[in-house]
Formats: sequence, C-alpha cells, structure tokens
Amino acid sequence: ETPANETAGDDEMWRRVGTLRSHLDGVRGARLCGGVLLTAGEDSLIKAWDMTPLRSSVVGETQPDTCWEEVEPFATYRGHAGAVLSLAAPAARSTAKDRQLFFSGGFDGDVCAWHLPSPAERDPYDPTPSNKE
Repeated sequence: ETPANETAGDDEMWRRVGTLRSHLDGVRGARLCGGVLLTAGEDSLIKAWDMTPLRSSVVGETQPDTCWEEVEPFATYRGHAGAVLSLAAPAARSTAKDRQLFFSGGFDGDVCAWHLPSPAERDPYDPTPSNKE
C-alpha cells in the first residue's frame, strides 16, 4: 500500500492557510495549546495567536485559494533578556476556572511561567501581560 504522501502532489499535502507576521527576528519554536498557537522568538518575545479563523481553512470549509495574509497576535509576552528557545504548554486548554499556565525557556537561562488568557479575554492592543511568575 502506498502512503498518502507519496501519491499526493505537494499542493494536496501542504497548503498555506495563513501568514503570522509579528516577530522581529526568527522563530525558534511553536506550541499549540487548544486553539492558541504560542511562538517563541529570537527577538526575546512570545506571541499568542488565535487559530480559530484558520480552522475553517484547514478543514476545507473555505475556498482552496483562501489565505489569511495578516493574522495578528492577541498577546505579546516580554520578560526574557535574550532569545526564547523553548515553550511548554498543555495540548488542550484547561476547563478549570484556574488560569492556564505555559512555560518558556530562554537563552538568558531563565524559565518563566506565564498565564495564558483566552483570545476572547484580551484586546490585542492592551498592554503586555505582566503576569510572569
């Protein structure tokens, strides 16, 4: 039996559904936590992106040529003095009333704990979350 990736063309296997532009340097890592994508950048920032608008594109509910060109992060986390090298977060968002935590490790040697609000709880133009543990 031939695996699907050997029979399908590149266009059928991979399709760009969005462009995430906000980091000022390279992205070192990404972690999906429920419907939120966290990205770790060499610019010492962590960005949180709401993936809900892209979900319909991924499951084929929109036209194949639809691409979200400008997706903005709903939160930007500052706290590392150098590149953010890694992220750790649960695969699914917690249903408990406690705030969701995720962790980051940086070139500065720090491991930070952060609260992750849902996209509905934040205005993307509010100040940076100051809830680093």
